[in-house]
Amino acid sequence: MLVRWADSIYIGGGGSNRVSEWVWSLVEVKVREEATLREQLSTGIVDFFNRLRQKQIEIWAGVEEKLEVQSSKPASAWDLVAQSMADTSRDSDLTKIKLIVRQNIAAFCWEQEAASLGIEELRELYRLGQTLDSKGEVGAQGNIGFPCGWRFFLLPFFRRILVAWRRSV
Repeated sequence: MLVRWADSIYIGGGGSNRVSEWVWSLVEVKVREEATLREQLSTGIVDFFNRLRQKQIEIWAGVEEKLEVQSSKPASAWDLVAQSMADTSRDSDLTKIKLIVRQNIAAFCWEQEAASLGIEELRELYRLGQTLDSKGEVGAQGNIGFPCGWRFFLLPFFRRILVAWRRSV
């Protein structure tokens, strides 16, 4: 089930747009590590990336502990069957779960922190992403977009579920 979900949501249907979470995490690292880049940005944008990073660290610490506890428990019969059907292992499943969770944390934190930005700050962010991408530093290859856009690809799926549910009630 996890593998199918990961392939259809994380990698497939909406997954191609999850690249934006990865790209913007690279932008955040660049801003954090390069003093000359920070000097070119407004204080509001530097503060935005600092808040974003801190919030992600705080959330991940709690999640990572829960994942470690859960992964130390014996696999259920269902897990063993699912893993054998998908030709996967517990370690590879845990790695996928960690990647998915990190992307979800990035999207969640982005939405919370970016909600307070004004239009000029969002433009500055977008220009920063475009500039770094044009230099080949973040790997978006000209397709830079803000995180969370992948959700819109799920809307048709949710609508179909709602229609099917209404018919069954």
